[in-house]
Amino acid sequence: MTQDHSHRMDRQDRRIAAEASDWLTRQSGANDAQAIEDFERWIEADPRHLEAYERLARTWDDLGALQHLRPLVSAHTPFASPVRALRIVATALARPSVMVGGAVFAAIAFLAFYFAPGAPRLEPQFATAFAEIEPIELSDGTRVTLGARSGFDVAYTQTDREVVLRSGQAFFEVAHNTARPFIVHAGDVAVRVVGTKFEVSRSQTQTIISVQEGVVVTALSGRSQTLHAGDRLVIDHTGQRFLSPPAMLPVASIQPAHVAAWRQGRLAYDDTPLREVVADLNRYYAPGIELADRATGDIRITASFGSDDVDGFLGDLSSAFPVHVSEDARGRYYLAGRL
Repeated sequence: MTQDHSHRMDRQDRRIAAEASDWLTRQSGANDAQAIEDFERWIEADPRHLEAYERLARTWDDLGALQHLRPLVSAHTPFASPVRALRIVATALARPSVMVGGAVFAAIAFLAFYFAPGAPRLEPQFATAFAEIEPIELSDGTRVTLGARSGFDVAYTQTDREVVLRSGQAFFEVAHNTARPFIVHAGDVAVRVVGTKFEVSRSQTQTIISVQEGVVVTALSGRSQTLHAGDRLVIDHTGQRFLSPPAMLPVASIQPAHVAAWRQGRLAYDDTPLREVVADLNRYYAPGIELADRATGDIRITASFGSDDVDGFLGDLSSAFPVHVSEDARGRYYLAGRL
């Protein structure tokens, strides 16, 4: 078995375990005929679905007998929310040949302590690899297109729908529900909507929110800002502006059709700092691209090219912009500004 094939199988097992845990938590509430039909269709789609569901259900049924594990749950528990605990249990049970360790028992104890009538219904983590773009539909009908090398967690309650974007970029088409706002957390930034289409991109140095349709409200350091279709907000995490942001951050314009153009396999930039471009390219180009210094990252770039043509873009970069491009034997590129 090749390493790539093993990686794909491992991801498939994790995905099936995640879906099984989602269906299991749905069973704690009332299900209508459509939900039952959807569940039966999921079971019939793959023999592994029923196996994963039954394995997790057996553990779920045993939770009531695990009262002696509750002392493991304390103020110092590693599980800030049951999303992580349920994911650990589901992933472990997806590999029955692997011995269950203390972390799994602690997770089970946390779930036994946490779950009660009216508790949150949980959905586990989603993640993508290099150059992988994945469409995902959440249980409320919200559609998420997850960009390359990106990941997020989801936790729904009766009053809120919350997503934590761990890294990368995602485009959200939020199912309208005024009674349950949809909130995306990206580090210290929160984006709140009730039903709209927008992109959030998160890196170590900045968070970018681009709105294609509708209205979103961003929150940072206790201050809020409203964005409309065609608005693009860049929040810098590297300087004083992040430590003490002004009441209103500057809002740029973007063509709504250009929001999350990567979904169609295009990477498009209009007067964009090279550091943003490089952050995107490193999601598609495995050997990696490195900037020589901050000044190089400040160079503004306007370009459009296919996400599968990173080499072509870098080959033409020095002829169109004041950037020197070099490549080492491993295929890694180095970019430095030139006078």
